[in-house]
Amino acid sequence: MIHLDADWVIEGIVQWCSRLRDIKDDAAFEIAWTETWAWITDPLRAATLNALLDGNEHPGMCELLPRFQRRWLAIKERKEAEHLISSPWGANAVARDRVRAGFGRLTYDRVRELFDLVELGSCRKFVMVGCGAFPAAILLVRDLTSVPDLIALDVEFEAATMAQRVVDAIGDHRIHVHRIDGADYSYVGADVIYIANHVCSKARSIERVRDSAPQDAVVIVREPYGVGRLVAETVVSHLPSPYRVAAIGANHGTFYSRHVRLARDEARTSSNATNV
Repeated sequence: MIHLDADWVIEGIVQWCSRLRDIKDDAAFEIAWTETWAWITDPLRAATLNALLDGNEHPGMCELLPRFQRRWLAIKERKEAEHLISSPWGANAVARDRVRAGFGRLTYDRVRELFDLVELGSCRKFVMVGCGAFPAAILLVRDLTSVPDLIALDVEFEAATMAQRVVDAIGDHRIHVHRIDGADYSYVGADVIYIANHVCSKARSIERVRDSAPQDAVVIVREPYGVGRLVAETVVSHLPSPYRVAAIGANHGTFYSRHVRLARDEARTSSNATNV
């Protein structure tokens, strides 16, 4: 694999950041971020960036882009949430039929793999950490299961407020939204905990799960791979004890992230697991 000059690629990212930083208008920012991400994911640049990330040669590089990715996500999620809020909801209505094509559909559908990694038939309490304005994992579990207690957490005021408006529009009393950091929440009674990719305190949230959740609680964390490591925190390389990777889901080429199921015992790794 041919690698481009590393300094040139890093300087390019710095220049994109300078441009993004100065954009106030959300519509213009969406376009600029799409252009930035296309530049980063170009195969030759991506190969160079992956080599740098693998070698941890420029650790500060991972601090440049996350805030811009989070802003883009917030814009996209807010639009999807507003669409759901304005949609008609009946007693048996499901989010699946109301989520739009594009970002909303991709986000909702990628969570389906969750059902390959964990059995939700006996789950009584499902917690999503980092639900965002468009709490896709909560909506999917709500659509496809009878889990009685669905908890959506987000530390950001706007995200939690918008998520609550979505829940109010749906009118499902199983869903409860809390504005709180996943690292501060008590997971007492939780059977399944789902940690979103752009949570900024994944390790601390997992430590909190370890200290407050039942020992047999299942933890699923969304983990970046490849150039996705430039915009989201990776945690599998330094999991809090006694957690280990039990299974890894499929790579998602749009979001550059994947599901990872964690285990906290020494039981045999799932036959479906992929070595890290």
